[in-house]
Amino acid sequence: MPSGSVDAGVLETWWADFGVDLDRALAEDLDGILLILHGALAFASAPDREGELLRRLRQRLAGRPLPIAADLDLHANFSPLMARSANILTGYRENPHTDARLAGVRAAR
Repeated sequence: MPSGSVDAGVLETWWADFGVDLDRALAEDLDGILLILHGALAFASAPDREGELLRRLRQRLAGRPLPIAADLDLHANFSPLMARSANILTGYRENPHTDARLAGVRAAR
C-alpha cells in the first residue's frame, strides 16, 4: 500500500553508500549502469528525487561515456530531469511485475 513521503535524509544516506559501490564499480570495465527505480517515490523536500538521483549519477560520470538506464514501475512519475539524465528509461508492462527481468533486458540492449 502507498504510504507517506520519505525523509530527505534517506536519499543522502543511500547516496553516500551508493557512492562507495559506484567508485568500486567504475574501477572495473563497465558497459553501462542499469538502475531499478520505482518512479513514484515521494520526498517531502522535493517531488523528483529519482530525477535527482539520475542527475547526480550523470554528473558523477562526467567525462565517461557510460549509458545510464533505469526501469520504472507502471505508475512512474516520469520527469524532464529523468529524461535529460538517463539514456533510456523502460517500464514494466505487467501487474504484478512478472516482466521485470524483460524490462531490464530491454534497457540493457
